[in-house]
Formats: sequence, C-alpha cells, structure tokens
Amino acid sequence: MLLLVMRHGAATPLDTNDFDRVLTKAGIESVVRVCESLREKQVNIERVIASPLVRAQQTATLVADRLVQGEPTMTWPEVSPFGECGLVAEMLGADPATTLVVTHQPFAGMLVEYLTGRTVSMGTATVVGIESEILGKNSGEVIWVVRD
Repeated sequence: MLLLVMRHGAATPLDTNDFDRVLTKAGIESVVRVCESLREKQVNIERVIASPLVRAQQTATLVADRLVQGEPTMTWPEVSPFGECGLVAEMLGADPATTLVVTHQPFAGMLVEYLTGRTVSMGTATVVGIESEILGKNSGEVIWVVRD
C-alpha cells in the first residue's frame, strides 16, 4: 500500500482560535504546486482523510479536486495535531487504497517516524510517500518526499 502523509499548506497566524485558521494565498499556491509534483509522479490517490481543522480541510479539498476520483474527503479527528500514531495506523489498517492523510505538526512528523523509523522535516505542504504491506510501528519505508 502507498500512504501519503501531508502537512497542510501555510495558514494565517494564530490569533485566538486555532481550529478556524485558514490557508493563506501563498499556502493555497504551494498546495497547488505540490499537486502538480504528485501528478508528475503519477500518484493515484484513492481516498483522502483530513483533520477537522479548517486549514487541513482546505488543503484536502485542493488536493482532492485536482488528483482524486472517487469518494469525498473523510474527516478524522484522530489526525488532529496531537493524534495517536498507533490508533491511526490501526484505523488505516491494511487497506490497499492509496490514501492521503492531511494533518498538522507535530502529528505529521510523528506519524512518519512511527511508521518508518525515519525523521522527516515536515514543512507546510510537505508530502511523504510511505510504502508498507501493513501499517504499524517501523513497518514502512519512505519512498519519496515532495516539498514546494
């Protein structure tokens, strides 16, 4: 299976409500450029799972509109900024569908490290491709990283 872990695009600064922060114009443009890179890699995303926070939902929609044919984006609170890696790996299971998880730091980096044993810098709009037979601790391999 191929799992893509993506950090949302650049968002407005934190004022009072972290949940409602939206993507900036530059954040939107960055996500669109990353979509082009994924298209060049011929990545066929079959499902998208996103955190309920607005910036992750916006990022997921941008990607889904450009690269996904099929079911709509699913919202999982478990992939919010402080999600639990083992629980998310279990929820993803051994589904062979190529899945994109749009999330936040620190969870994006923690999930990549949990699944692969590798530390990857997860700037905004970064996508890490992980190949694995079944998702679990140190079960996968980072096969590529796309950054804007």
